[in-house]
Order: sequence, then structure tokens, then C-alpha cells
Amino acid sequence: MSTATARSIVRKGADERAGVFYFSEPPANADTKPKAKNYSDWSRWRQANYLFFKAVLDVWPRKSVLVDIGAGATPFRDLLRQFDYVGVDFYPFEDVTVVADFTVGLPLRDASADILFLSNTVEHIPDAAYLISECERVLKPGGIFVGTIPFLMRIHQAPYDFNRFTHHQLERLLGHFEEVHVEPLGAPFNAYRTLTRHFF
Repeated sequence: MSTATARSIVRKGADERAGVFYFSEPPANADTKPKAKNYSDWSRWRQANYLFFKAVLDVWPRKSVLVDIGAGATPFRDLLRQFDYVGVDFYPFEDVTVVADFTVGLPLRDASADILFLSNTVEHIPDAAYLISECERVLKPGGIFVGTIPFLMRIHQAPYDFNRFTHHQLERLLGHFEEVHVEPLGAPFNAYRTLTRHFF
């Protein structure tokens, strides 16, 4: 976590406390329960996320500024900490440097990030198109926006779970980026297990 990098890319107006930049106060009803940290304890979905992110991020220079939007408890920290890392969330989790309400914008300077990382974040934003337009503003030319979002999954982190998108809608939402690639993760059996575990 780089406080110096966060200081250089955040907009003015933050209340800095112990190296964390607060642009909003955390909600009292946030789900802050710790997630499993060991790969072997993760769900198949989380494991598929990890392998996808590893393949994408392995080719990027380690000096790149990576902004983790919706960082949460940062389960993929071993992948992300190789970069100049800045965690952003609406709650001050352990690796979060910027606390902000995404529904009113990202408090980051234009063209300030080489990599925008959104691991299962967009489903928690009521106006996903607005957040993605903010990501486009914050991303440097030649940078990369990489993320995952669930489709067949139970409601989680209630009351902050708002969206499920088909790949057609994701392509529409991401249409302003220069190159867009949307692909499914996991296997059909994983979706079956989710349905049977949570609905039956």
C-alpha cells in the first residue's frame, strides 16, 4: 500500500487519518467479515478469478500504478502488491488507502492509474455506467481496466448488491474503451453448485 502514491493521485478535499484518505464516512451496515485467505479454502469462482487476474497482470510492469476499486479485504493481495498499489473502498479495510462513496464519483485525478482493478465490484454499484465512465476518466492512455462480475450468484453484501449483467450488457457498458474483451469464468458445474447450495 503506497500512501505516497495515493497522495499524488487523489483529488483535494480528503480528511487524512493515519495514512488513509477519507472522502466519505464508512456506512455502519457494511459487511466486514473476513474472507478466506488461502487459495485452497476459496470457492471455485474465487479460484477462477485468481487465475484470470494472474494471467492478465503477469505481463504488466511492476512499477505500474494499480488502483483496486472496491478493494474490500483484498483476497488477491499477493498479485496486487507487486505493483504500486492503491486500494479504494467505501470502508477502511486493511489494505484500503482511499475511502470514498463510488456513487458520487472516484476522488482520483484524471489519467492517474495504469491499471484499474475491479474484482466483483460493479454489481454493488447502483449506477454501473457512471462508475465505468469514472474509470475511463481515471485510466491513463494505454492502461488497462480489468475486472470480474458474478452472474449466477446469490445476493451478497446486502443491502449493497444491485446488478447482474449478461455479456451483451457488459460490452455495451464498456463500449467507450478502445478494446473490449468479455469472457466467462468457471465451469457450468460451478453455477449448478451455487444454485443447489443457495436455493435448494
